Amino acid sequence: WDVQNNSLILSEHFYEHWGIDPLNFGGTMEDIFKYIHKDDHELIRSALMKSLETKVPYDLQYRVLKPDGKIAWIHAKGKAFHDS
Repeated sequence: WDVQNNSLILSEHFYEHWGIDPLNFGGTMEDIFKYIHKDDHELIRSALMKSLETKVPYDLQYRVLKPDGKIAWIHAKGKAFHDS
């Protein structure tokens, strides 16, 4: 996630796993949150902001609502990297 430009660079595997058509995906965080279960939005925002502010990695699980109506659990780990 490029925070400054609010753009995501996603792999083909990501699109396949989430069931998203890359041609119909805008590529921003707002677009990704359309697929995340509403009850998990705050958990994710909080983890991302904490990681950005503290440079501490995040490790969380959340639900994704696939276009076919199925719910998938995602386990995400990450760390913020800052430009000098």
